[in-house]
Amino acid sequence: MSDAAARRIIAWVRDGGTLVASFETSCYDEWGNRRQKPALEEILGCQFCGIEGPCNIDYFDRGVGPLFEGIGEPHIPSPRFRSLVATTTGKALAFYRGKFPANYQPMPPLSPNPALVEHTVDKGKVIYFCGNIEESYFEYHLPEHEHLMTEPVRRASTALLETDAPSSVEISLRLQQEQNRLIVHLVNFTGEMTRPIQSVIPLSDITIRLPWVKNACRAFTLRGRKELEWKMERGFEVRIPVLGSYDAVVIEGVASS
Repeated sequence: MSDAAARRIIAWVRDGGTLVASFETSCYDEWGNRRQKPALEEILGCQFCGIEGPCNIDYFDRGVGPLFEGIGEPHIPSPRFRSLVATTTGKALAFYRGKFPANYQPMPPLSPNPALVEHTVDKGKVIYFCGNIEESYFEYHLPEHEHLMTEPVRRASTALLETDAPSSVEISLRLQQEQNRLIVHLVNFTGEMTRPIQSVIPLSDITIRLPWVKNACRAFTLRGRKELEWKMERGFEVRIPVLGSYDAVVIEGVASS
């Protein structure tokens, strides 16, 4: 992250933005050189004291507050690596447990090291995960990690897209402003429990809703040029009858709020 980018992020947060950050965010410049202190330290609400890890068998405690609503387990697996920080103007929402000396040992006592820090900055807010929680989620897909990462986003913004498709469908949006249209790409990774996937299982009747789209004139699939049923109901809603391995939905005449 460059100094210029850090200054823009700080100004954006102070003006009312919500930032979700993790682990070594802004600890390095755009060339990969480590800074003496993170460029975003003033809005993270804490000072860096080092890094601990690997923490493959360790935990942090579930905190108290809105971000933890819906998590029933009192102890949540730790990210593999975690930053050791001391809060300054931020508020610690959860703390790490001490490291296990070995497997199958009693739960270590609570440590003074925060696992999650919340910081109010002028009109904005920062949620800082003191560990590489996103990398741990990509490797293990723990629902507690997913909940903690998505809850701040859900509370701070309106969803770009809502769908009843399973999580095995990857969806991305591309806006073509000159053509006044939106492309919704759908990649279907639904298959048997083997890797690599030998065959993709087709899905039926997938609904996609875009709350921020206020008007459109047409929707069709890119591969088969098939016209799709759509309606305006709490945004733009379209139904895809069948999804094989891949398709894209083209929405023309897009008007947004």
